[in-house]
Amino acid sequence: MEKTLPLYLGPSVIGSVVCRYEDLHITLSAKTYINISGICRAYVRGKNGNLLIGVLAPSGNSFSAEKSISAQRLSSQGLNFDEITYAYAVKAESKQEDTTSGWFPVREIPEALRRSDVIYALAGTTNALLDNATVPRAIAVPLATDRPFPRPDVLCLASPRQINGTLYGVIGISDSGFPKKY
Repeated sequence: MEKTLPLYLGPSVIGSVVCRYEDLHITLSAKTYINISGICRAYVRGKNGNLLIGVLAPSGNSFSAEKSISAQRLSSQGLNFDEITYAYAVKAESKQEDTTSGWFPVREIPEALRRSDVIYALAGTTNALLDNATVPRAIAVPLATDRPFPRPDVLCLASPRQINGTLYGVIGISDSGFPKKY
């Protein structure tokens, strides 16, 4: 079974979401018709809830995101395939301007950041920044359209922030050293 829904950003249709139901699995594929700027997340909505498809990432001349989920897990989110009736995108809140006074370049990866492979990988990227807390509580990784985010699996946790004129995705670091929403 398959259905296609328009993908709305505000009142404008910017693309579509194809919903496929096969073998008790649902695949949601979002694709834009236009170029978008900034971080934009795609969702579907039904009678009893919403579900994040993912962050729309560059894919040729468009942006796309895909999620595969079991019918049982979808049901636990308050949705079922027949009730998915609306697809929408949400842009990240306006970028906040910051200065490097609260951030410093990662020169050596602190021991506290070695617990999580994700945080360790992000800290090892070029031009990554850490906040100036004694134990870092956030990491900033440059967002660029000419190369993929080093760990796309956590891009949905990133909050966009301008730091000295460069756009960064800032990801929080939990007390146990793992990534969280900033």
